[in-house]
Amino acid sequence: MCSAIPAVRESVTAAFPTAEEAQLVDALRADRKAWFDGLSVAETADGTLAGHALFTRCHVDGAPAPALAPVAVLPAFQRPGRWRGRHPPRRGRHVLRSAAPTRS
Repeated sequence: MCSAIPAVRESVTAAFPTAEEAQLVDALRADRKAWFDGLSVAETADGTLAGHALFTRCHVDGAPAPALAPVAVLPAFQRPGRWRGRHPPRRGRHVLRSAAPTRS
């Protein structure tokens, strides 16, 4: 995913009115306690990085749990029926179930 970092940052920045969400993704990527390898999920459509979902580790009542945020979809792909690719949060949930990272 390292080679996709600039494209992810660009797509997250384009999907929101400010760069705060892209800065959040950068900060979470740098936080080894929060970061799950393989759960920064990017999807393409029409040859463009169209969406990104980020799962990180948080704690609920002291127990580790996955957190989903932010989810970014480029404005051109936000219309219903426009994005025919796989859905990043759905794919990320599948990876979470397969890896069970909160159990470690």
